[in-house]
Amino acid sequence: MTPEEAAPRELGSLLVPERLAEWVWVLAYTALLSTLSVLRYQLWIATGFDLGLYRQGLWLLWHGGLTTPASLVGQPLLARDGSWVLLLLAPLYHLLGTGFLLVLQAFAFGLGYLLLRRVAQALGAAPAAAHLLGMVYLLYPVVWGTNLFDFHPQALGIPLLLGTVLAALRRRPLPFLLLAAACLTVQVAMPLLLLGLGVALLLQRRVAWGLSLLGLAAAGGLADLVLLERLGRGAPLFWSPYGYLGRTPGAGLAFLAAHPGLWVRWAATRRPWEYGIWLLLPLAGAALPGGRRLLNPWWIPALGLLEANLIAALPAATDPFNEYSVLAVPFLFTAVLAALAGRPLALGRKAAVRFLLLPLLMFAVFWYHQHQVSWHRPPGIRQLTAAIKLVPPTAPVAAQNFVLPHLADRAGLYLPAQAATLPAGGFVLLDPAHTTGTTPPAVLAGLARSLEQPGQAAKVYAQGGVTLYRLARPLPGPS
Repeated sequence: MTPEEAAPRELGSLLVPERLAEWVWVLAYTALLSTLSVLRYQLWIATGFDLGLYRQGLWLLWHGGLTTPASLVGQPLLARDGSWVLLLLAPLYHLLGTGFLLVLQAFAFGLGYLLLRRVAQALGAAPAAAHLLGMVYLLYPVVWGTNLFDFHPQALGIPLLLGTVLAALRRRPLPFLLLAAACLTVQVAMPLLLLGLGVALLLQRRVAWGLSLLGLAAAGGLADLVLLERLGRGAPLFWSPYGYLGRTPGAGLAFLAAHPGLWVRWAATRRPWEYGIWLLLPLAGAALPGGRRLLNPWWIPALGLLEANLIAALPAATDPFNEYSVLAVPFLFTAVLAALAGRPLALGRKAAVRFLLLPLLMFAVFWYHQHQVSWHRPPGIRQLTAAIKLVPPTAPVAAQNFVLPHLADRAGLYLPAQAATLPAGGFVLLDPAHTTGTTPPAVLAGLARSLEQPGQAAKVYAQGGVTLYRLARPLPGPS
């Protein structure tokens, strides 16, 4: 009988000290990250192209259906990134609001810690290694960056992917297939990850498991190509290893085949190397005791996703602090745990501190990065709050990036550069003294001059540099 089979299974087993401690970590992480995420929203630091876009998209799914385009991107949100799980989240968002999204995301990441411990147990890693790798996971910059940077459905993929790996290790075919199928609903990159996982299982001589996953990944990828292209009406996908290389996914694949150098051209530039350092260096201290066993098939899905990011022709895809890379995390940590499996790892306090020193250093640098680029409260929040109360709930509105999450539950939501899209009666809210970088200051200044033209707009509110206009006629388009 294995230790897992000998473990108590009744409800009271939740109170076993080891399991209780695991859940304390999960819930403490959820509470901390939920608090920080809500605080970021309340301080007007959340952005329109993440929290604002998903809030509007969920509102449109509930009120307008699948094919209603999100005004910020000009296409249905489902067509943008293939997150079919949003169909389930839409009624929950309608009932529970923004806080629900932020708490759910933090809990999904926290649950990743618990499942990572279960994966370590199934692989045969020492309890000390499992605990310390769990600490590295909770400190991992990509996890924190994705969690703090508004809301992304990719977070839900963390427990689903780890659950799929765990079901494969425990040889439970039904949960394995159900969890793998659920993974396909999270994001358009999932077929690629499941394809890599299928290859990894084949290399471990789990032929039936690997082949079933290859078939599921192929079916999911084909469904995405057909459904997303129809929903988006030929517009390029927001993210995929091929979508930005052509107007349609098929054209992107053809382009890759004709230009094989794209797969390695990134090696001549500095940014991809920095990207790899941020993703892999926090794991270095944990991985070194694994020796030769560090080269194992569990790396394949993670490296496939990272390579796809490198050739996606989208600079944000090689940012190590956002959602583009977070789905590689389950496989990066599984690969390290597999390398440590069967090796005794009894660390004293000093050795444990040394073990965690590198992740702690990377985490400290990450927080400095966050302070430099993300955690800056805009001025005039009292005036902004007063101004948005004057915008009718159904009126289309253009506003700066940090304002959009607070105006999201409506069909018409635009950045200042899209203000020419607004009809007469639409609103424009400007604070030219502050911009998050989405809209250049010159664009804001030019828009303000246009709005001040005689007969163009009525000034509804003006205080502390914040001005709200109501259009008397549509703005002229760019010349």
